[in-house]
Amino acid sequence: MRSLLLVALLLPALAAAEIYRWTDAQGRVHFGQRPGAGAEPVEVKPQVVERDEHTREREARSQRFFDARREEQ
Repeated sequence: MRSLLLVALLLPALAAAEIYRWTDAQGRVHFGQRPGAGAEPVEVKPQVVERDEHTREREARSQRFFDARREEQ
């Protein structure tokens, strides 16, 4: 229970972490949580996956099947 509480308290801090981007002397691009020389903050947007109607229907059928199997047992 304590570990769950600790995770819940730390989660906002992890979500607010900044990501930085910089290019080194050899021209390689780096990303990190600590800025290097000449680093710029980068806005990172979460990936949103949208399912089409066919996929949602298939997932619902699968869920009903698994629920029925669970009830049988």
